[in-house]
Amino acid sequence: MPLFIRCPDCEADNRVAEDLKGKKVACKVCGGNFKVDTSAKFVEQTEEERRKESLSDSNDGAKKKSRRKDLDDDDDDDDRSRRRRRRDEDDRPRDRVRNRDTTRSSDSSSGGQKAGIAGGVVTVLVVIAVIGLRLYSRADRDKPNNPPPQAVVQQLQGPNAGVMPGKQEPEFDKNLRLIKEPIPNRQAVQFFNRAQVDEGKRAEVARALEKCLTIADPGIRSDACDALKRWGDKDSIQPLVDSYRSRPDLFVRHRVIDALGDIKEPASAAALVGFLKEPGSDRGRITGALRRLGKIAETDVATLLSDADPRNQMDACQMLMQFGTKASVPALESLAEANKPMGKAFPSPLYRTAMQAANVVRNRP
Repeated sequence: MPLFIRCPDCEADNRVAEDLKGKKVACKVCGGNFKVDTSAKFVEQTEEERRKESLSDSNDGAKKKSRRKDLDDDDDDDDRSRRRRRRDEDDRPRDRVRNRDTTRSSDSSSGGQKAGIAGGVVTVLVVIAVIGLRLYSRADRDKPNNPPPQAVVQQLQGPNAGVMPGKQEPEFDKNLRLIKEPIPNRQAVQFFNRAQVDEGKRAEVARALEKCLTIADPGIRSDACDALKRWGDKDSIQPLVDSYRSRPDLFVRHRVIDALGDIKEPASAAALVGFLKEPGSDRGRITGALRRLGKIAETDVATLLSDADPRNQMDACQMLMQFGTKASVPALESLAEANKPMGKAFPSPLYRTAMQAANVVRNRP
Protein backbone atom coordinates (compact mmCIF):
# COMPACT_ATOMS: atom_id res chain seq x y z
CA MET A 1 0.00 0.00 0.00
CA PRO A 2 1.50 3.40 -0.91
CA LEU A 3 2.50 5.98 1.67
CA PHE A 4 1.51 9.63 1.76
CA ILE A 5 4.22 12.11 2.88
CA ARG A 6 4.73 15.87 2.55
CA CYS A 7 8.01 17.37 1.21
CA PRO A 8 9.73 19.48 3.93
CA ASP A 9 11.06 21.97 1.32
CA CYS A 10 8.04 22.83 -0.87
CA GLU A 11 5.36 21.11 1.26
CA ALA A 12 4.06 19.25 -1.76
CA ASP A 13 2.23 15.94 -1.16
CA ASN A 14 4.04 12.90 -2.50
CA ARG A 15 2.92 9.25 -2.81
CA VAL A 16 5.71 6.76 -2.31
CA ALA A 17 5.86 2.96 -2.16
CA GLU A 18 5.69 1.25 1.18
CA ASP A 19 9.06 -0.47 0.73
CA LEU A 20 10.77 3.00 0.57
CA LYS A 21 10.04 3.71 4.20
CA GLY A 22 13.22 4.81 5.96
CA LYS A 23 14.94 5.66 2.64
CA LYS A 24 15.56 8.94 0.82
CA VAL A 25 13.35 9.88 -2.12
CA ALA A 26 13.14 12.88 -4.46
CA CYS A 27 10.23 15.28 -4.40
CA LYS A 28 8.19 15.14 -7.61
CA VAL A 29 7.68 18.94 -7.52
CA CYS A 30 10.88 20.59 -6.37
CA GLY A 31 13.31 17.67 -6.78
CA GLY A 32 14.59 17.96 -3.22
CA ASN A 33 15.71 14.82 -1.39
CA PHE A 34 14.13 13.87 1.90
CA LYS A 35 13.78 10.73 4.05
CA VAL A 36 10.56 8.79 4.32
CA ASP A 37 10.14 8.66 8.11
CA THR A 38 7.41 7.67 10.54
CA SER A 39 5.35 10.71 9.64
CA ALA A 40 4.32 9.01 6.36
CA LYS A 41 0.73 7.85 6.33
CA PHE A 42 -0.71 4.86 4.50
CA VAL A 43 -3.31 5.68 1.91
CA GLU A 44 -5.47 3.40 -0.11
CA GLN A 45 -4.64 3.24 -3.80
CA THR A 46 -7.58 3.68 -6.09
CA GLU A 47 -8.31 1.49 -9.09
CA GLU A 48 -7.29 4.30 -11.46
CA GLU A 49 -3.94 4.72 -9.73
CA ARG A 50 -3.27 0.98 -9.89
CA ARG A 51 -4.00 0.99 -13.63
CA LYS A 52 -1.70 3.96 -14.22
CA GLU A 53 1.08 2.37 -12.16
CA SER A 54 0.87 -0.86 -14.16
CA LEU A 55 0.93 1.11 -17.42
CA SER A 56 3.95 3.08 -16.29
CA ASP A 57 5.76 -0.11 -15.28
CA SER A 58 5.03 -1.68 -18.68
CA ASN A 59 6.17 1.50 -20.46
CA ASP A 60 9.38 1.55 -18.44
CA GLY A 61 10.08 -2.04 -19.43
CA ALA A 62 9.46 -1.30 -23.11
CA LYS A 63 11.70 1.73 -22.94
CA LYS A 64 14.51 -0.28 -21.37
CA LYS A 65 14.20 -2.93 -24.08
CA SER A 66 14.20 -0.28 -26.82
CA ARG A 67 17.21 1.44 -25.29
CA ARG A 68 19.07 -1.86 -25.08
CA LYS A 69 18.26 -2.58 -28.74
CA ASP A 70 19.44 0.87 -29.76
CA LEU A 71 22.70 0.36 -27.94
CA ASP A 72 23.18 -2.98 -29.69
CA ASP A 73 22.48 -1.36 -33.05
CA ASP A 74 24.93 1.42 -32.28
CA ASP A 75 27.60 -1.13 -31.43
CA ASP A 76 26.97 -2.89 -34.75
CA ASP A 77 27.20 0.43 -36.60
CA ASP A 78 30.43 1.28 -34.82
CA ASP A 79 31.93 -2.07 -35.80
CA ARG A 80 30.91 -1.65 -39.40
CA SER A 81 32.23 1.94 -39.54
CA ARG A 82 35.53 0.85 -37.99
CA ARG A 83 35.92 -1.92 -40.54
CA ARG A 84 35.07 0.48 -43.38
CA ARG A 85 37.50 3.09 -42.10
CA ARG A 86 40.27 0.51 -41.80
CA ARG A 87 39.62 -0.65 -45.36
CA ASP A 88 39.71 2.95 -46.63
CA GLU A 89 43.00 3.57 -44.89
CA ASP A 90 44.45 0.49 -46.52
CA ASP A 91 43.29 1.65 -49.96
CA ARG A 92 44.45 5.30 -49.54
CA PRO A 93 48.15 4.80 -50.45
CA ARG A 94 47.08 2.93 -53.61
CA ASP A 95 44.75 5.81 -54.59
CA ARG A 96 47.51 8.35 -53.90
CA VAL A 97 49.99 6.53 -56.12
CA ARG A 98 47.35 6.13 -58.82
CA ASN A 99 46.47 9.88 -58.71
CA ARG A 100 50.17 10.87 -58.81
CA ASP A 101 50.72 8.75 -61.91
CA THR A 102 47.65 10.22 -63.58
CA THR A 103 48.77 13.80 -62.78
CA ARG A 104 52.26 13.20 -64.14
CA SER A 105 50.98 11.76 -67.34
CA SER A 106 48.52 14.67 -67.83
CA ASP A 107 51.25 17.27 -67.03
CA SER A 108 53.68 15.72 -69.45
CA SER A 109 51.10 15.61 -72.21
CA SER A 110 49.97 19.23 -71.62
CA GLY A 111 53.62 20.40 -71.40
CA GLY A 112 54.39 18.77 -74.71
CA GLN A 113 51.39 20.45 -76.31
CA LYS A 114 52.40 23.89 -74.96
CA ALA A 115 55.98 23.47 -76.15
CA GLY A 116 54.76 22.52 -79.59
CA ILE A 117 52.47 25.57 -79.80
CA ALA A 118 55.22 27.94 -78.60
CA GLY A 119 57.68 26.55 -81.12
CA GLY A 120 55.19 27.07 -83.92
CA VAL A 121 54.49 30.67 -82.91
CA VAL A 122 58.22 31.49 -82.73
CA THR A 123 58.78 30.00 -86.17
CA VAL A 124 55.99 32.08 -87.68
CA LEU A 125 57.33 35.28 -86.09
CA VAL A 126 60.85 34.64 -87.38
CA VAL A 127 59.55 34.08 -90.90
CA ILE A 128 57.52 37.30 -90.77
CA ALA A 129 60.52 39.30 -89.50
CA VAL A 130 62.79 38.00 -92.26
CA ILE A 131 60.25 38.82 -94.95
CA GLY A 132 59.73 42.32 -93.53
CA LEU A 133 63.47 43.07 -93.45
CA ARG A 134 63.88 41.97 -97.05
CA LEU A 135 60.97 44.11 -98.19
CA TYR A 136 62.25 47.13 -96.28
CA SER A 137 65.80 46.81 -97.66
CA ARG A 138 64.47 46.47 -101.21
CA ALA A 139 62.23 49.57 -100.83
CA ASP A 140 65.08 51.56 -99.30
CA ARG A 141 67.37 50.57 -102.17
CA ASP A 142 64.79 51.77 -104.70
CA LYS A 143 64.74 55.30 -103.11
CA PRO A 144 68.16 56.89 -103.59
CA ASN A 145 67.19 60.32 -102.16
CA ASN A 146 65.34 59.71 -98.94
CA PRO A 147 64.12 62.93 -97.29
CA PRO A 148 65.12 63.35 -93.61
CA PRO A 149 62.50 62.31 -91.07
CA GLN A 150 60.22 65.01 -89.78
CA ALA A 151 61.64 64.66 -86.27
CA VAL A 152 65.14 65.48 -87.55
CA VAL A 153 63.81 68.53 -89.42
CA GLN A 154 62.13 69.81 -86.26
CA GLN A 155 65.31 69.24 -84.27
CA LEU A 156 67.41 71.19 -86.77
CA GLN A 157 64.91 74.04 -86.95
CA GLY A 158 63.72 74.09 -83.35
CA PRO A 159 65.38 74.88 -80.03
CA ASN A 160 67.93 72.09 -80.57
CA ALA A 161 69.35 73.69 -83.71
CA GLY A 162 73.04 73.01 -84.06
CA VAL A 163 72.87 69.69 -82.23
CA MET A 164 73.64 66.76 -84.51
CA PRO A 165 70.97 64.02 -84.50
CA GLY A 166 72.00 61.01 -82.50
CA LYS A 167 74.48 62.98 -80.37
CA GLN A 168 73.73 64.15 -76.86
CA GLU A 169 74.16 67.85 -76.23
CA PRO A 170 76.62 68.73 -73.42
CA GLU A 171 74.85 69.73 -70.23
CA PHE A 172 76.57 73.11 -70.03
CA ASP A 173 75.65 74.08 -73.61
CA LYS A 174 72.11 72.78 -73.15
CA ASN A 175 71.45 74.92 -70.06
CA LEU A 176 73.09 77.95 -71.65
CA ARG A 177 70.77 77.58 -74.62
CA LEU A 178 67.74 77.21 -72.34
CA ILE A 179 68.41 80.45 -70.41
CA LYS A 180 68.71 82.35 -73.71
CA GLU A 181 65.16 81.46 -74.71
CA PRO A 182 62.39 84.12 -74.50
CA ILE A 183 61.06 82.37 -71.39
CA PRO A 184 64.15 81.01 -69.61
CA ASN A 185 64.08 77.62 -67.99
CA ARG A 186 64.37 78.05 -64.22
CA GLN A 187 66.21 74.78 -63.69
CA ALA A 188 68.75 75.87 -66.30
CA VAL A 189 69.24 79.15 -64.40
CA GLN A 190 69.75 77.21 -61.18
CA PHE A 191 72.33 75.02 -62.95
CA PHE A 192 74.70 78.01 -63.25
CA ASN A 193 74.39 78.65 -59.53
CA ARG A 194 76.34 75.42 -58.91
CA ALA A 195 78.28 74.94 -62.17
CA GLN A 196 82.03 75.49 -62.19
CA VAL A 197 82.94 78.89 -63.64
CA ASP A 198 84.52 78.76 -67.09
CA GLU A 199 86.42 82.01 -67.62
CA GLY A 200 86.20 81.59 -71.37
CA LYS A 201 82.39 81.61 -71.20
CA ARG A 202 81.90 83.93 -68.23
CA ALA A 203 80.84 86.92 -70.34
CA GLU A 204 78.38 84.88 -72.43
CA VAL A 205 76.77 83.35 -69.37
CA ALA A 206 76.65 86.70 -67.54
CA ARG A 207 74.86 88.41 -70.45
CA ALA A 208 72.29 85.61 -70.62
CA LEU A 209 71.69 85.79 -66.86
CA GLU A 210 71.30 89.58 -67.02
CA LYS A 211 68.40 89.13 -69.45
CA CYS A 212 66.75 86.86 -66.91
CA LEU A 213 66.59 89.86 -64.52
CA THR A 214 63.90 91.40 -66.74
CA ILE A 215 61.55 88.39 -66.56
CA ALA A 216 58.29 88.90 -64.66
CA ASP A 217 58.74 85.66 -62.69
CA PRO A 218 60.37 86.65 -59.36
CA GLY A 219 61.69 83.10 -58.90
CA ILE A 220 63.73 83.29 -62.12
CA ARG A 221 65.02 86.76 -61.21
CA SER A 222 66.13 85.65 -57.75
CA ASP A 223 67.86 82.55 -59.18
CA ALA A 224 69.59 84.74 -61.79
CA CYS A 225 70.92 86.98 -58.98
CA ASP A 226 72.29 83.93 -57.18
CA ALA A 227 74.01 82.76 -60.37
CA LEU A 228 75.49 86.23 -61.00
CA LYS A 229 77.27 85.97 -57.66
CA ARG A 230 79.60 83.53 -59.43
CA TRP A 231 79.37 84.53 -63.10
CA GLY A 232 78.81 88.28 -62.83
CA ASP A 233 81.38 90.92 -63.85
CA LYS A 234 81.52 94.72 -63.82
CA ASP A 235 79.01 94.88 -66.68
CA SER A 236 76.48 92.97 -64.55
CA ILE A 237 76.30 95.68 -61.87
CA GLN A 238 74.02 98.09 -63.72
CA PRO A 239 71.43 95.39 -64.66
CA LEU A 240 71.36 94.34 -61.01
CA VAL A 241 70.83 97.95 -59.90
CA ASP A 242 68.03 98.38 -62.44
CA SER A 243 66.38 95.20 -61.19
CA TYR A 244 66.63 96.49 -57.60
CA ARG A 245 64.95 99.80 -58.41
CA SER A 246 62.32 98.54 -60.86
CA ARG A 247 61.02 95.54 -58.91
CA PRO A 248 59.26 95.88 -55.55
CA ASP A 249 59.80 92.24 -54.58
CA LEU A 250 61.65 92.31 -51.25
CA PHE A 251 63.35 88.92 -51.56
CA VAL A 252 64.54 89.79 -55.09
CA ARG A 253 66.07 92.98 -53.69
CA HIS A 254 67.83 90.95 -51.03
CA ARG A 255 69.29 88.68 -53.73
CA VAL A 256 70.49 91.75 -55.69
CA ILE A 257 72.27 93.08 -52.59
CA ASP A 258 73.92 89.71 -51.98
CA ALA A 259 75.05 89.50 -55.62
CA LEU A 260 76.59 92.98 -55.54
CA GLY A 261 78.43 92.03 -52.37
CA ASP A 262 80.08 89.12 -54.21
CA ILE A 263 81.05 91.02 -57.37
CA LYS A 264 84.37 92.54 -56.29
CA GLU A 265 84.15 95.83 -58.19
CA PRO A 266 84.18 99.47 -56.98
CA ALA A 267 80.90 100.02 -58.82
CA SER A 268 79.28 97.45 -56.55
CA ALA A 269 80.31 99.46 -53.48
CA ALA A 270 78.96 102.69 -55.00
CA ALA A 271 75.62 100.99 -55.74
CA LEU A 272 75.36 99.55 -52.22
CA VAL A 273 76.17 102.90 -50.60
CA GLY A 274 73.43 104.46 -52.73
CA PHE A 275 70.98 101.79 -51.51
CA LEU A 276 71.98 102.52 -47.91
CA LYS A 277 71.06 106.20 -48.27
CA GLU A 278 67.56 105.36 -49.45
CA PRO A 279 64.80 105.38 -46.80
CA GLY A 280 63.53 102.00 -45.70
CA SER A 281 66.59 100.12 -46.92
CA ASP A 282 67.74 96.85 -45.36
CA ARG A 283 70.73 98.30 -43.48
CA GLY A 284 71.95 95.04 -42.02
CA ARG A 285 72.06 93.23 -45.37
CA ILE A 286 73.65 96.19 -47.19
CA THR A 287 76.36 96.72 -44.58
CA GLY A 288 77.05 92.96 -44.65
CA ALA A 289 77.56 93.13 -48.44
CA LEU A 290 79.91 96.12 -48.04
CA ARG A 291 81.90 94.24 -45.40
CA ARG A 292 82.35 91.36 -47.88
CA LEU A 293 83.73 93.81 -50.45
CA GLY A 294 86.31 94.99 -47.88
CA LYS A 295 88.90 97.55 -48.94
CA ILE A 296 87.29 97.90 -52.37
CA ALA A 297 84.43 99.74 -50.66
CA GLU A 298 86.57 102.01 -48.41
CA THR A 299 86.35 105.15 -50.58
CA ASP A 300 82.56 104.96 -50.98
CA VAL A 301 82.00 104.05 -47.34
CA ALA A 302 84.14 107.03 -46.20
CA THR A 303 81.71 109.39 -47.97
CA LEU A 304 79.07 108.30 -45.45
CA LEU A 305 81.04 110.00 -42.65
CA SER A 306 79.83 113.37 -43.95
CA ASP A 307 76.25 112.20 -44.52
CA ALA A 308 73.43 113.96 -42.70
CA ASP A 309 72.00 110.72 -41.32
CA PRO A 310 73.77 109.77 -38.04
CA ARG A 311 72.93 106.12 -38.69
CA ASN A 312 74.94 106.15 -41.89
CA GLN A 313 77.82 107.84 -40.04
CA MET A 314 77.72 105.18 -37.31
CA ASP A 315 77.63 102.34 -39.87
CA ALA A 316 80.56 103.90 -41.76
CA CYS A 317 82.66 104.11 -38.57
CA GLN A 318 81.99 100.46 -37.75
CA MET A 319 82.79 99.28 -41.30
CA LEU A 320 86.01 101.34 -41.51
CA MET A 321 87.01 99.94 -38.16
CA GLN A 322 86.97 96.53 -39.88
CA PHE A 323 88.67 97.21 -43.23
CA GLY A 324 89.68 100.92 -43.29
CA THR A 325 93.19 102.15 -43.98
CA LYS A 326 95.10 105.22 -42.83
CA ALA A 327 93.55 107.18 -45.69
CA SER A 328 90.27 107.21 -43.71
CA VAL A 329 91.78 108.49 -40.45
CA PRO A 330 91.36 112.26 -41.24
CA ALA A 331 87.66 111.80 -42.04
CA LEU A 332 87.14 109.81 -38.83
CA GLU A 333 88.91 112.42 -36.73
CA SER A 334 86.90 115.21 -38.37
CA LEU A 335 83.66 113.36 -37.48
CA ALA A 336 84.83 112.86 -33.90
CA GLU A 337 85.74 116.56 -33.59
CA ALA A 338 82.34 117.61 -34.89
CA ASN A 339 80.62 115.50 -32.23
CA LYS A 340 83.01 116.32 -29.37
CA PRO A 341 81.10 117.00 -26.15
CA MET A 342 81.10 120.54 -24.77
CA GLY A 343 82.58 120.96 -21.30
CA LYS A 344 81.76 118.14 -18.98
CA ALA A 345 78.89 116.80 -21.07
CA PHE A 346 78.64 113.05 -21.55
CA PRO A 347 80.20 112.01 -24.91
CA SER A 348 77.77 110.81 -27.55
CA PRO A 349 77.92 107.25 -28.96
CA LEU A 350 78.90 108.64 -32.38
CA TYR A 351 81.87 110.50 -30.89
CA ARG A 352 83.08 107.42 -29.03
CA THR A 353 82.68 105.20 -32.13
CA ALA A 354 84.49 107.67 -34.40
CA MET A 355 87.39 108.02 -31.96
CA GLN A 356 87.63 104.25 -31.51
CA ALA A 357 87.60 103.66 -35.29
CA ALA A 358 90.29 106.35 -35.81
CA ASN A 359 92.54 104.74 -33.21
CA VAL A 360 92.03 101.23 -34.61
CA VAL A 361 92.72 102.31 -38.20
CA ARG A 362 95.68 104.48 -37.19
CA ASN A 363 97.37 101.59 -35.34
CA ARG A 364 96.64 99.03 -38.05
CA PRO A 365 99.87 97.74 -39.65
